[in-house]
Amino acid sequence: MRKVLFLLIFCVAVFGLTVHDIQYSTTGSSPYDGDTVTISAVVTAIGYAGDKYFIGDAGGGPWSGVYVYDFSHPADAGDRITMTCEVDEFYGLTELKNVISFVIDSSGSVPPPYSTTCAVVETSEALEGVLVTLSNLIVTDDNDTMWEVQDASGLMKVRYGFDYSYVPNPGDTVTTLTGMVYYSRGSFVIEPRFDADIVVSGVPPKESEAEPEINVQAGVLAPTLGEVYTIQFAVQKGNRAILRIFDRMGRSISTLYDGTMYTGASIAWDGRDETNAILPCGVYLIRLESISISGERKFTTKTIAIGSVLK
Repeated sequence: MRKVLFLLIFCVAVFGLTVHDIQYSTTGSSPYDGDTVTISAVVTAIGYAGDKYFIGDAGGGPWSGVYVYDFSHPADAGDRITMTCEVDEFYGLTELKNVISFVIDSSGSVPPPYSTTCAVVETSEALEGVLVTLSNLIVTDDNDTMWEVQDASGLMKVRYGFDYSYVPNPGDTVTTLTGMVYYSRGSFVIEPRFDADIVVSGVPPKESEAEPEINVQAGVLAPTLGEVYTIQFAVQKGNRAILRIFDRMGRSISTLYDGTMYTGASIAWDGRDETNAILPCGVYLIRLESISISGERKFTTKTIAIGSVLK
């Protein structure tokens, strides 16, 4: 009985937190440092340092974002998720790690970027992990690991944590620069997510690749009756496509396709995993990953329900 009461009290203590709850502090460190918490938020950026991501509160703004050191639970930017994980202060960076549970509740849009200046970002703990945008900048420096921009308020370092092709040149006029605020080696930096985050004066925006697409038939799949589920999918011509099934905890169940695509394709899935076992009833995720020749990755997901016939 004591164990049951302890677990109940513990769950109440950590349930329903926001990113603001995790991040807001007058000392710099999260008040939940070292705790295991359950938090609901929106995925604001994916593909950081390969396969990690950021989450934030739906309204955006100060204290609304945080970095997640996790590469085991696939999601798309804009997905609303609920996760249980540990809060950690990693050399001054508040991060979430050791994800115990992860559920995608719904899909939607990324919070709007918070408009600010170089001087504010460089000194503001409140913007760590937040999607921000800077305006009217000049590129002042560039090297292999980061570049630097300047506005009327001061300087700001920019890194290459995400995959984008823009090559900065000192003297470039950057109309707007959008990205995630990250803390590294004692200073805050901007991490643009993709080329569209970097608008350079006099340079037309790079034509973006086609987004990966999944189309699925309506209804519940009943594999015990021998039913199959038709999945149509497509990626940018010439890209590698990986089509996988995941459970709601983010565990990979089956890889349905992995190869280079030149036209759209259709697969009939029978509701079985890699061992040919029929999956239990529940909701599953179909995830399509598109990988370009340059290594740029894009994702999209759909849900599918597996059921059975009542006796």
